[in-house]
Amino acid sequence: MKITLAFAALLATFALSSAQEPAWCRCAAFVSSRHMEIMVLELPEVDVSDCQNNNQCRNRCINEINTMTNEMDLWSTVNGDTVGQYFCEELFSHGLFWIHNSYVHGYYQMCGGPWEYTGVDSQQALCCTNKEHIHCVSKDITWKPSIPRSITMEIATGKAGVEQAANAIGCMSVQQSGEVAGRMVVQQCLSASLKLKRAENEAPEIVEIGRGMVVFVCFLEKATEETVDKLSKHVTNVRLCENDSGRRVSVCDVQGDVLIVPQATLGGKLKGKAMQYHMNIDKVFGEALYHKFCHQVRSSSEKVSSGNVKCGVYGTRQVLSMDTNGPYTHIVEV
Repeated sequence: MKITLAFAALLATFALSSAQEPAWCRCAAFVSSRHMEIMVLELPEVDVSDCQNNNQCRNRCINEINTMTNEMDLWSTVNGDTVGQYFCEELFSHGLFWIHNSYVHGYYQMCGGPWEYTGVDSQQALCCTNKEHIHCVSKDITWKPSIPRSITMEIATGKAGVEQAANAIGCMSVQQSGEVAGRMVVQQCLSASLKLKRAENEAPEIVEIGRGMVVFVCFLEKATEETVDKLSKHVTNVRLCENDSGRRVSVCDVQGDVLIVPQATLGGKLKGKAMQYHMNIDKVFGEALYHKFCHQVRSSSEKVSSGNVKCGVYGTRQVLSMDTNGPYTHIVEV
């Protein structure tokens, strides 16, 4: 009987303390992608009358978010920087270096429940490259995400992982079926070197590889991070090299080197007697995709091969020298 009474008293004490615990409300802004939401702004908790008063929390958050972001105007300034610049720096701190045509939305959370959509959206799409807030230069925004009513705490706080976030946030343009978004020319080689142009008073840097292959890569205006994923996998997985017995194998199978050369002219289209490059991606976004492409090829190669991956400099003229064992050249498009 004493144990039963003690347990009942404990339950009563717990219920009383729970009842006295203050209700609270959290406000935040998230960048929206196709697959997840990434938090870019979190405001301090505020007290509300009770945990059932959603409208009170929602209205508080609408007011707080609009005040902090100048009515979600990404190009307005706060303390000398644009609102968008603040968001870009926050995304960069989570490893997201390139954001394209992504909208920012306001959310609220009541007493530890799910994040709920406030109805507040950014006035402009957000575009970032290397943590710098830039104007979105695409001809159009081909995809604007539908807004989920609520999102889970795991994704909202970024615990899904930087790599997943980086793959998910990416470029928002949708590649249409049949359209070429990326193009490579792959040439196996015995050796190759690339002379990189530096400042006028500096000697050029020379990067060299041994046996392996040279990859010329170009991203067109429909390119997305998915394009980078596909092309980088082709470089390391497809059997485009020849081993000592003449068998076709991947460059990783022969422990070969890879030299990646940015080649915007691969996006040219003949019109009359001239070449036009209207289908190429914008230079800023193209450079971001190129760096990601080099990183992914290098990461994939390091896992299974002792070969080196070297990269040229995007947007500059470079002198290439190459020793080949036959005109074994392939064009790869995705």
